[in-house]
Amino acid sequence: MKILYLLQVILLASCQSVSKNAEKPQESSTFNQTVLLFPEKGAESQKLTISMSFPSIPGGRTIEDSVNAVLYEGDAPQAYADKIYSSYKELYESIKAIAENSETANWYYTEEIRVLTGQDAETPVGTVKTPLLQIKRTIEEYTGGAHPIHNTQFYVFDAQSGRRLSIEDFVQDAEALIQTVEASLCRDKGVAPGTPLDEAEITFLGKEHLDSLPDNFFLTDQGVGFYWNEYEIAPYSTGGIKTVVLYDDIHLSN
Repeated sequence: MKILYLLQVILLASCQSVSKNAEKPQESSTFNQTVLLFPEKGAESQKLTISMSFPSIPGGRTIEDSVNAVLYEGDAPQAYADKIYSSYKELYESIKAIAENSETANWYYTEEIRVLTGQDAETPVGTVKTPLLQIKRTIEEYTGGAHPIHNTQFYVFDAQSGRRLSIEDFVQDAEALIQTVEASLCRDKGVAPGTPLDEAEITFLGKEHLDSLPDNFFLTDQGVGFYWNEYEIAPYSTGGIKTVVLYDDIHLSN
């Protein structure tokens, strides 16, 4: 009987431990790795540097799982980082035969993901009815060539359900909003609304108007912001393009 009792106690403790671990929140973390292309050269070797940082996701396990599914393709952050590292390492080592004397063989990949807070300009203050969780992902990478590539992506989630929200969740007619966004871009550039965007040197030559709104948006206490990365609507030299359309110019449906 004593043996049976002890087994029951051990089993109960084990189940409680598993339950606690299952509810343990995902902690913020970092991932840093360096690959020497020519290890025998030591510090003089060309190298690949991987640097990543991941936030703790507030709101509980359901929200965390929903966010992970979007940000990390369903993986945990560490597993996602391992995949990024492995793919870049394999690609990097494939150039070894031609890179010994190359000045462009020092590669890097940096990724920062963070939860936007009240201190961030992209965070709304009492404007939208739905409680929001907003996340900003910033990537910079260099894999040879003339310049690095930058990418910024915003994610807007319902903080209660974990569902990723689209611009259609906030405005009744996203198609009609395009002209308003174009006018905002023109004002930012200091030209009259209605000016063809390429003429205002906002977009590529020949692209007078936006074809659609980007899914890359965020909300502030003043309005809805839209972001375009390099090459999306303009040359690399333009950099990322951001504009905020004031709530007074938008009929919010949420």
